[in-house]
Amino acid sequence: MTTIHTADDLLRHLYGDNIQLPINVWEIAEKLGIVAMSGEIEDKNVSAVIYKKDVPKPFRAVINSDESHIRRRLIVAHVIGHYIQLYQDSPADKIAGIVDYRDAFSSMQTNPREVAANRFALSLLMPERELLKLWGKGYLFEDIADEFRVSRSALATRLKMLNL
Repeated sequence: MTTIHTADDLLRHLYGDNIQLPINVWEIAEKLGIVAMSGEIEDKNVSAVIYKKDVPKPFRAVINSDESHIRRRLIVAHVIGHYIQLYQDSPADKIAGIVDYRDAFSSMQTNPREVAANRFALSLLMPERELLKLWGKGYLFEDIADEFRVSRSALATRLKMLNL
């Protein structure tokens, strides 16, 4: 696969101009070769774990099932962001992994890798072109969030990213 740099690159590579809303992040994970699933994670401060512990098996992502459906979508998109940043060009025989925490420190947006994964996730869930179409048609804020199946706060952050 071509090296992907942005969420738009990924969507273009997978779907061309045929983007369907809401973005199916579970399908995208699968197309990238990531086995993603919801599951119980003992540490309630952990949102997700992505790992590859056996060669030649694929990466696995476990998303904390205690999270709401909408939050799990964001977490999967975030995990995809980490995968693109760190592992997309990894050798097939490399063992790797990352634990994604949701605590006071992670929410401070000081870790550049976390900031990049968050930006990637929001861009993946709410592609700029699709967001601008709805915005331009005068959709209400709540209706746009519903179209993308994201939280109101995620939409507000994405609009701020786009200076809207």
